Amino acid sequence: MQQKMLGRVETGEKPGLLWDHPELERLYVRLAEEYELRDRDRALDRTLDVISRTVETLLGLVQTRSSLRVEWSLVLLIVAELLLSTCPLLLSCCQGGPSVSPIASRTKRSSSVTNARDLDHAAPF
Repeated sequence: MQQKMLGRVETGEKPGLLWDHPELERLYVRLAEEYELRDRDRALDRTLDVISRTVETLLGLVQTRSSLRVEWSLVLLIVAELLLSTCPLLLSCCQGGPSVSPIASRTKRSSSVTNARDLDHAAPF
């Protein structure tokens, strides 16, 4: 952006040589009119504006596409996690096993082991 602004200033202003040699001012004015420097400067400004807007639009599209990829990746990861968590439950239901989740069965086993230990340490009647 800074280079674009500097480039616009340089093409719109007179060269520094005219400060050192004011007698060349008339030659510069005549050449500027002959080569239509002001018209060309305006045309360059319009072209730079179009290019700048195009670049901004393309950058926005690239950023949108990138964020869309990230969102789809997150959705796929969530679906994979759901499938991995429900797969053991579905397999146990299809095989006719208990409809208790593996976590619940582990909890029941550990509580029964704890109850058996408590009975061993309990005082006999």
